[in-house]
Amino acid sequence: MEKSLALVLPDRPGALREVMRILSAHGVDALRVSYNRVVDVHALFLDVSGTMAGLEEMMRDLRAWRFLPGQREVAEVRLLEFDLDGRMDVLEQLLALMQRHELNVTYVDVRTDGLDGGSARVAVCVTDQRQLAVLLHDANELCETRLIKRGERPNMLDNNHFILSFAHGLASRLKLSFDEEEEILINSNRVMQNLVSEDADPYKPFDYIDQVAEYIAAYRGSAFAANTRITRLMTAGGVSCVCIEPPIGSDTWIFECDECLLCVDCGQCCYASELEGILRDLYPDWDERTKKLVLTHADFDHVGACHLFDEVYASGRVIDNFMFESMGIVNWREQNPLAYPYNRIGGVLSGYRTPAYERMICLGEPSAMGEQQELLRRIDTLEVAPLRFEVWEGKGGHVRGETLLIERTHKLCLSGDVFVNVHGQTKPQSRYNTLGPYLMTSVDTNPELARQEREELFGLLGEGTWQVMGGHGAVYVLKA
Repeated sequence: MEKSLALVLPDRPGALREVMRILSAHGVDALRVSYNRVVDVHALFLDVSGTMAGLEEMMRDLRAWRFLPGQREVAEVRLLEFDLDGRMDVLEQLLALMQRHELNVTYVDVRTDGLDGGSARVAVCVTDQRQLAVLLHDANELCETRLIKRGERPNMLDNNHFILSFAHGLASRLKLSFDEEEEILINSNRVMQNLVSEDADPYKPFDYIDQVAEYIAAYRGSAFAANTRITRLMTAGGVSCVCIEPPIGSDTWIFECDECLLCVDCGQCCYASELEGILRDLYPDWDERTKKLVLTHADFDHVGACHLFDEVYASGRVIDNFMFESMGIVNWREQNPLAYPYNRIGGVLSGYRTPAYERMICLGEPSAMGEQQELLRRIDTLEVAPLRFEVWEGKGGHVRGETLLIERTHKLCLSGDVFVNVHGQTKPQSRYNTLGPYLMTSVDTNPELARQEREELFGLLGEGTWQVMGGHGAVYVLKA
């Protein structure tokens, strides 16, 4: 059994050795160790493996030694900029002011521009925001002072101070639990380790993650419906369809079939109640209707409201994905080590919870071991009168388990994220979805394979005018 940990060590010799002794005493192996001793926070990140009993005993001892972050007060590094106006003596007065307020200085950068210019940037450790407010007030008496935004960090600031501050800020804004904050903390460290090892800017992705958190918070409640586009359309065979395009998360496609509502995908967990409100407005008899859901794949932005439906259909590999999560095994998306930490952070920010896979109805046979050989392979037929879908599975260009539905009589193709109408998105959708490639290099697990799958799909559809309904964006009309 594996577990990830974020510890804060006391400033004394032997603390790191004591942690490793505790692991050894309970038969726990360290799989990954990341430690950076800094001014007032000694942050240690661990991935460990052991028996359930051994891990429980290890956690008991770590608590006894007060090594867990929640047991110690952690400082936040904030960056200030001062306009020196050519007076270097002001810097000495500012440093004296910080000493008087008992604020520890961790970084200083002074730039001068002749006799009439110059500025100083100083980073201080803050445990009480009132300290910072008083400092800003007093410093403004000496010179013009401003608090630097988080997106303007110089690389010289301490990494672990930044990660602790970043995780705490997200947790406060989204009202996350301690465990959720720790998950962000651990995976922020992974992100930074990956970037430092590649000599890339270790801070830039955190600005994008911060934007994701801002967007998620901004669309809660009534703002969700106000920024959701609802489109009514008819299939070529006369079946009524509604497309719900939320500001964040997947489209939800709804077909009024003879005996039920058939829906495809259901957005993010954090907006499940908002989506339910829209569905009830669209269908006043929602409680009386039989409701069926098909999942095109297992990404957290497509599966957040499974509990609203009577029947949930998914391919064997999608069900495997959820089973892996429930067992503590990395899912398909996270098997890419670069995507792993971003997916974990995104899941926390979106309130993701693994759906109840035990009650899902498997499309096709349970997934076979090994890689799929075909770009696209037919695995089943799904009949929901008057619609009769061919069920196809992709090789995994976007993610393993990706599922496509083709209805030839009505000329419909539900493509999930194998094909997305990027030019048909609403402005909120477009703003949010452009962040994905910056966070994960690519939203596709294998971009070239995904491109080949799209070509194969369009060739598979054949002649005629098709309504292609992707995972994001409006319906795309394909004339072949």
